[in-house]
Amino acid sequence: MTDREMLEAWQPANAFESHAKLILRDLQDIPDLDWLEQPPTTTSPFDPFDLEDLPDPQRRARWPFRRGRRGIDADAQDITAGKDAMRVAGLDVLAFYKSFRFRAKAPFPGHWGIFIFEQGIATVAADYCATVPSLPQAEADRLAFRTLLEHERYHFWIDAWSLSMEDAIGGPKYKRYEYYLAHLQNLKLTENDFEESLANNHAFNRLRRVKLTSGGVAEPLLRDLFAASPVPYCNFDPPIRNSWKAEISRAQLEANLAGALLNGNLIPAFRMLTQDPCAYAVGQTLAGAVRPTPYSYPLSDPGICPIYSINDANFAARMRAFQGPPLREFQAFIEDYLGGREARQTDHKFYRIDNGEEVKFPNPHDDHIRGYELKNVLGLAGMQHPEFVRERQRTQRWRKNCPRPKPKPTLR
Repeated sequence: MTDREMLEAWQPANAFESHAKLILRDLQDIPDLDWLEQPPTTTSPFDPFDLEDLPDPQRRARWPFRRGRRGIDADAQDITAGKDAMRVAGLDVLAFYKSFRFRAKAPFPGHWGIFIFEQGIATVAADYCATVPSLPQAEADRLAFRTLLEHERYHFWIDAWSLSMEDAIGGPKYKRYEYYLAHLQNLKLTENDFEESLANNHAFNRLRRVKLTSGGVAEPLLRDLFAASPVPYCNFDPPIRNSWKAEISRAQLEANLAGALLNGNLIPAFRMLTQDPCAYAVGQTLAGAVRPTPYSYPLSDPGICPIYSINDANFAARMRAFQGPPLREFQAFIEDYLGGREARQTDHKFYRIDNGEEVKFPNPHDDHIRGYELKNVLGLAGMQHPEFVRERQRTQRWRKNCPRPKPKPTLR
């Protein structure tokens, strides 16, 4: 081996991955706990086949910001589409984490780590510049990059922490994290997806005190960006209030997340960690264990988790799946896929759908349905946005295999 090859072989990412492989090969399925579906390979709401047509990512351990830079190469259409999509589906449409457990799978077989769309950086930077017009473009780019990076680093931390628990817990070694991911799909974009809330909390705490050359610190920029995101991304600054109007602290979120990871599922029993006094000490231990200490936890070395940038020529078109559909298509979704029948009409038209719920059809004020209108109808139909995207593709925009085979209860 040459000196360079020997140096590369000892890079933190290579050492970590080699260690992880030794643990992963011994993990087995959890008995009596069924898959709800195969675990996703990334935190992105897109299915893997939607990302396969992207160009190979470029490895950039450090983003090449230069003084005097006039911003990331993204046009207004990309930025508008990115903002609309982020407000419907969260930050993971702009960047995502792919687990080392799925290195051989799509997207980007042979790669794992943090993948950041250059247009995603431009989207967040544009939001920051709109909030503080005097902010230099290069500085906005750097802060936007760090915002997406810190959010995805938290996902890596959770993945790596789970691996350590899978290896350390006595008895049979189970694929706890993979089962957790599989069951998590039923909770995406709900307040019970604690990992996304905590990922934004991690990014917020890491960057809130960054000083801006225009004056002040980054906290107001981060707060505005995250507050405009959907649940659970907007629950970034605990204590938060859930649907039962009860306050949940950061430690309680972490305790529930740790319990879900250790058991391969976010089961209701883990609410006892915040409700049963006898379990309080257990909950505090779990919360402390899963929380990364910003400046000292071992996996904070940026060399451990690879970082890639992606310049997607079809970014705006890809984001369109997370914007509201056209009015006519939305009507087909309600009538053909949800089996909706007109129930009554006032200044709006109301439909009774297959699960008995009544949904309101928007006025024809726009060509497309707005994000909050889509979210309301999906909740009544018992659907999350990622499922809507998958079903839209499977049914060829509600033209085939309709109506859906089984009604779902509304999401409360």
